[in-house]
Amino acid sequence: MIKQEFEILVVDANLNNLKLVRKLLTEKSYQVRIATSGEMALKSVQSRFPDLILLDITLPDISGFETCKQLKDDIDTENIPIIFLSELKEESDIIKGFEVGGVDFITKPFKTEILLARIQTHTQFHSLKCNFINNNQALEKNIFELKEAQTRLLESEKMVALGNMVKGVAHELNTPIGISITAISFFRAEAARLKKLFIEGKMTKKNLSDYFEETEVLGSSINISLEKAAELIKSFKLVSVEQQLGTIIKFNLRENFADIAQSFSHVFKNKNIKIKNEIPSDIMLTNFPGILYQIYTNLLNNANIHAFEDADQGIITLQAELQKNYVVLKFIDNGKGMSDQVKHQLFDEFFTTKRGKGGSGLGMNIVRTLVTEKLAGEIKVDSEVGEGTCFTLQVPNLEGKNYNNQGRSKKNSNYTESKA
Repeated sequence: MIKQEFEILVVDANLNNLKLVRKLLTEKSYQVRIATSGEMALKSVQSRFPDLILLDITLPDISGFETCKQLKDDIDTENIPIIFLSELKEESDIIKGFEVGGVDFITKPFKTEILLARIQTHTQFHSLKCNFINNNQALEKNIFELKEAQTRLLESEKMVALGNMVKGVAHELNTPIGISITAISFFRAEAARLKKLFIEGKMTKKNLSDYFEETEVLGSSINISLEKAAELIKSFKLVSVEQQLGTIIKFNLRENFADIAQSFSHVFKNKNIKIKNEIPSDIMLTNFPGILYQIYTNLLNNANIHAFEDADQGIITLQAELQKNYVVLKFIDNGKGMSDQVKHQLFDEFFTTKRGKGGSGLGMNIVRTLVTEKLAGEIKVDSEVGEGTCFTLQVPNLEGKNYNNQGRSKKNSNYTESKA
């Protein structure tokens, strides 16, 4: 049974032909509109798009060929199937009909069964095509929305990382600043005491000698504490600023990791976990330093939550090797490792072994996205239960290459696949 919504526009200058075709189609539950000229057909199509057009070639104004061509040249009507229904039988006419965009060519007089069979085929095919286009548009919309959501998640993760870093730096700053404040208070008290002894004429040589010794010790303690605070603030400023900039620059890879390791050291203090920076001091890389900060942050968080979940000591080591056009980074921990099943699913969205315990399942998926999409690199993981884990990152050196600010080459990228 033909669906009632299929509507056909029949274009023919012969009224008898129009009546005959209209009767045949109406009996088969098609909706039928008619036009007696090319211009009338074009106006009819613009008022409401039919599902199919039966088009004669010999028309009083513009020919069927020209009518078809105009419809196919319009992006809004180019997908409407057009079947030529004509008394012309020359091979050249049939070929031209297909050349201008017709999907079929039926010669008059026609057999009713053939006409109806071909109409049914093309209307159903057109319906399937429309459904496909609509589904494809819906899919493109969903993909766009997913990418937007992914971008928001990345920004959210970045802000969480920065928030944790702020807490960590604030915690680390408490000690040197507290020592400095205490020392300064003692310094002032001793100075006031010595001043009073001097005014009263009671100050002895020993009082002055003791004061000099105490102020030398206090000054050294204050200096060390404030240098420590300045170092922490410098590292934090570098990390936070470069994360926000998200620009490609040339930077020292060892110092890049040292900044985040310094800001992150408070996380592992209670677990006695050491961070070893074994990156050679002469490796310079041109890429996104801020993106690497995010990757380091997620890998360090992952190690803290999973690799050293129940541990009271451990070692995290970062190694690097400079190749011709890229750097190989190895992030190694001697934690509890992971099973083959966990390793296989590690980079999947929303996969976590901490479901219900605060795990979002996004941390490692975001790492893969950052490496492959932003840095145009690769990432793989090697791990065995009880033997620790090694993440290997291959990051291209973008110096002298024509890259856009999203991390991918405008010409080509050899680093688009992640391996888990």
